[in-house]
Amino acid sequence: MRNASLLLLPALCLSGFLAQAQQSRTYFDKKWAPLATADHAAYYREYAPEAAQIKVTDYYINGKIQMTGALTVGDSLKTGDYIYYNEAGSVQDQEHFLNGKKDGINKAFYSGGVLAYEALYREGFRSGYCKAYDSTGRLQIKEYYIEDPERVRQLLAADTTQTAEESQGLQDGKSYYYHANGTLASEELFRDGKFVSANFFDATGRVIYYDHESGSTLLHPVFLKGDYIRYLSQQVRYPKDARKKRISGKVYVDFVIETDGTVSLVTVSQPVHPLLDQAAAEAVKTTSGLWTPGKRHN
Repeated sequence: MRNASLLLLPALCLSGFLAQAQQSRTYFDKKWAPLATADHAAYYREYAPEAAQIKVTDYYINGKIQMTGALTVGDSLKTGDYIYYNEAGSVQDQEHFLNGKKDGINKAFYSGGVLAYEALYREGFRSGYCKAYDSTGRLQIKEYYIEDPERVRQLLAADTTQTAEESQGLQDGKSYYYHANGTLASEELFRDGKFVSANFFDATGRVIYYDHESGSTLLHPVFLKGDYIRYLSQQVRYPKDARKKRISGKVYVDFVIETDGTVSLVTVSQPVHPLLDQAAAEAVKTTSGLWTPGKRHN
């Protein structure tokens, strides 16, 4: 089942900041790696030092603003409001920082301006209820996180089996997940960041159950034709030109299994050579319709 996900936004590279601050403009490629010149650049950054902070503005290479924010003088920590824009000029994300950590209300928006996500952060951790919405504004997710940052730090320090990115925090109490029609799909109980139990409902509100993992509500997709790797190897057609030139390697392919078992968004995430990349992608496409889709939160 496809889940809405938020864009991962590039973090400021603060190493060598003082040297960069002397430059009027710094260029970056599509993955935000610094470039020496504007050749092949996708973004550029400009600094504007002030008395108490240094304003930072990122631009798309066409000159449109991609992000506005600020750094503290001396320690170069993110401070105040950070606003991200898409190439059309619409606000994509709003974040607030204090001492280099997210602190305050953070929001994300769909391209049409509809609210996609909102959460309160304290000292870098999600705090209280965080909510996600579909593109029509209907509630999809309502998760509750531990409100006390010190308690989160203590739990993480005491139990090394638990991990939480600084921008995440730990869930506690009840969280809720909804079907597309707005009815409750899953009511889940967490204690100190660990999954305890869940109740599942179909779109009409009837109680149901599915055999999920013991530590979460995840059920992995199932391939209907037996051994997936064996099936895939039988579908690969090694390109003649690649064989002649002795081109080989391991190609990684990402794809989405839709709710009807079809395959979409087939993308080569780790390429080797165009000939092999295409062959691998085509082999994956042959599995479309041969999956029982996975589940999470019902």
